[in-house]
Amino acid sequence: MASKGRHVAGVDGRDSAFRMNIDDRYKQIKAKKDLLEKLYYVNTLFYLCTAAVAFVTYQELGYPHMNWLIFLGALLPLLGRYASGRNHVLTMSAFSFASSCALAYILYAGIGRVLTVASINGYTDYLIAVIALGIYGVCGHAMYALTARQLVSLMDVRKNKATKQ
Repeated sequence: MASKGRHVAGVDGRDSAFRMNIDDRYKQIKAKKDLLEKLYYVNTLFYLCTAAVAFVTYQELGYPHMNWLIFLGALLPLLGRYASGRNHVLTMSAFSFASSCALAYILYAGIGRVLTVASINGYTDYLIAVIALGIYGVCGHAMYALTARQLVSLMDVRKNKATKQ
């Protein structure tokens, strides 16, 4: 009677292996979350520096094209912490999508426009530093997007294996 209501796989020894597999998945998810948590703090600082330098550069050179909305990318860590705390695939997918959009925008605004300004006004040491900061910001957002997508794939695998058995 003790096995009433349990899946048949629990009788032939596969239940233990299935639970071990789920435990391994949880450990992988926790390791990815820890990596993401460390990336939040470092990349947010450099993203804010990149956004501020790009914003000031455009204002100094008289190009009003840069909008203050570039600073909204700094809210990504808040969304990421919320998503990783919920363990929900949809929330993590939204974070991954937002990271990818921010990556595309910082490529366009942070580096592309600075290179345009540099080609018009000539390269100075200041603009080279801005380009270097922009490249670091792009790398940070690429790491956000990559880590979030890995978390989504881990959560999807765990969910699919749990429903198949």
